[in-house]
Amino acid sequence: MKAAADKYHGTSEWRNLADPEDLEAEPNWQLFYDFDQLTDNEALAAAIAELNAINNGPAQMFTVGKSVTNTKGYAALYERTRRGIELLKALGVAEDADEIVRAKAELGDNDEVNASIMHRAEVEILADLAKGEESVLFKGVESEPDETTGEVTTTYPSYDMSVFVKNPNLYSPSKSTEVPGWTNIKGNIYGWNGWSNSHTASTAYPEDVNLHAGWHPNGGAVVEQTITNLPAGVYTIKMKSADNNNPRSENTLGYVRTTANGKTPLADGASFDKTVNCDAYTDANEGSIENITVTDGNLTIGFSYGSGSQAWLESVELIMTGKAADYDYAAAYATGIDGKKASKVRSIELYDVNGRRMTTARKGLVIVKKTMADGTVKTSKIVK
Repeated sequence: MKAAADKYHGTSEWRNLADPEDLEAEPNWQLFYDFDQLTDNEALAAAIAELNAINNGPAQMFTVGKSVTNTKGYAALYERTRRGIELLKALGVAEDADEIVRAKAELGDNDEVNASIMHRAEVEILADLAKGEESVLFKGVESEPDETTGEVTTTYPSYDMSVFVKNPNLYSPSKSTEVPGWTNIKGNIYGWNGWSNSHTASTAYPEDVNLHAGWHPNGGAVVEQTITNLPAGVYTIKMKSADNNNPRSENTLGYVRTTANGKTPLADGASFDKTVNCDAYTDANEGSIENITVTDGNLTIGFSYGSGSQAWLESVELIMTGKAADYDYAAAYATGIDGKKASKVRSIELYDVNGRRMTTARKGLVIVKKTMADGTVKTSKIVK
């Protein structure tokens, strides 16, 4: 932007117009500009196009709030972190907690920041569920009696755990097969932001995109993502998708698979079989897979595109709805979390009181920032 401004706005200079020979004259400073004269129509058109593109970048980039289909800019790239912050607050974590403060300072999808959010969420969940009968996270809340019937209804809390999922928000050109977090098991799946106004390499901003399987008939396609660090519990997986074919092509569906029941993972290039390769599935455009129990942290989320399909996966939501039956949360908290608390230091950074990075500690107050192997960050102050 600065280079373009310098290029088309020219240079400026303050000049003193007072008579240099008159030593008693008051200074008369005036600002003079030196512009490049764009008198050629082609050159002027090129300048306008360049400046319009520069203006379009910030307009598309500086977006805020909840990300929805075809959102552009930071709202798309920040959605995972935004959900993570809301999760921590729902779990009772204070707004001034290190994980939330650091997350709010981010402008994009920082894996290290999200890892610290996930770790804190796991700590809070296991710490509460380890209390047994005194646990409050999933305790039902009764309504006031109905004025007419006197009926009392009970609602049960649930928690949006979608920060654990890498949704297909892309910072790359349309039709890129490099979709963060997702693995192509079979077929030609790539990022796609809709049927018009396609994202290209010249639009350098993130977008909410879909995972698309192609325009033409093909032998089917499968994409998967495996999560390995989920807190033990019962989950609902909401998968939003669409298909140009009506009815849908065979095996065009979203599915989940856990490691607890021995279902066979799909081998590279193999055909998908919903009776063999998954625990449960949904073939609805906005379908939910409910009551999936995870006890070892592992959950595979996938989408299968049937042969000849023109389908796409838009988004995945992961909701924790309850605790896993017969799971020993007290033991998990005592062993697993304590082990994570003592995780190794991955890096150490030193700063002075003005926030400037130091290579070695100098005399005075030193701020020490430690990044742990689990993604959490610890800061302390020392005096040398």
